[in-house]
Amino acid sequence: MIIDIHTHTFPDKIAEKVIVNLSAAAENTPPMTLGTENSLLESMAAAGVTYSVIQPVATRPDQTEGINRKVAAVHERHPALISFGAMHPENENYREIIVNLRKDGIRGIKVHPVYQNVDFDDVRFMRIIDCCMENGLAVLTHAGKDIGFPGRDNVPPSAIANVIHTLHPDKLILAHMAAWEHWDRIDEILEAGEFYCDTAFAVKPDVDPQNYPRLMEKPAFEALVRKIGVDRVIFGSDSPWQGQKELVDTIRSCGFTEEELEKIFYKNVKKMVL
Repeated sequence: MIIDIHTHTFPDKIAEKVIVNLSAAAENTPPMTLGTENSLLESMAAAGVTYSVIQPVATRPDQTEGINRKVAAVHERHPALISFGAMHPENENYREIIVNLRKDGIRGIKVHPVYQNVDFDDVRFMRIIDCCMENGLAVLTHAGKDIGFPGRDNVPPSAIANVIHTLHPDKLILAHMAAWEHWDRIDEILEAGEFYCDTAFAVKPDVDPQNYPRLMEKPAFEALVRKIGVDRVIFGSDSPWQGQKELVDTIRSCGFTEEELEKIFYKNVKKMVL
């Protein structure tokens, strides 16, 4: 089994336009799917991925409930696809939203402090994470810098450490190996307490590595996985921004044992999403 905790899709009618715009903003990072559910399913088949978890982002508070009305239907349409809910820090009815997600069987939420331009350790995020803990929901957050927002740094290691130290969240997943382009500051987060992280858009794939100049080389990636601890690392591709098959093959070609690969590919996250 392989579970990809970090993927993105967009409605068919707008997927092409969204992908073009996001690629241009992200230093022309080439998309590896069309950004639709069907193209993600094709990618999964080629990569041997069993389940993909879609991570929707609400860039405005008024988008949240519209997105969340649709997330439960994703799994009904395609049993191999699971969706987290969306949340914006300015949603004052965050408790109602979280309770409704739980009632609908949604297992977690996605937040993106950079897109939402609110620091991760702001009280508005703190209260959302605390409510998710009360209701058994996972929280996946962008962590570190974002290639599409140069100069903006809403999720530095210090903010992440503050949240972990204050709340002790049990299902916090930090995207991009916990601190995109702040990987040299991982000790700040490790000293704060427990967390999970995903592998999304962090390591250069064996195929076409020149397309990802700002990602880690494989030896640095493997060393970071071992420093964080294999028990905390979850497979995530950030599809369409990395190919699932390319990333699966790259991680398999690192020096991990089969037992370690099983933890990364599904054991560490299975109970959080299934």
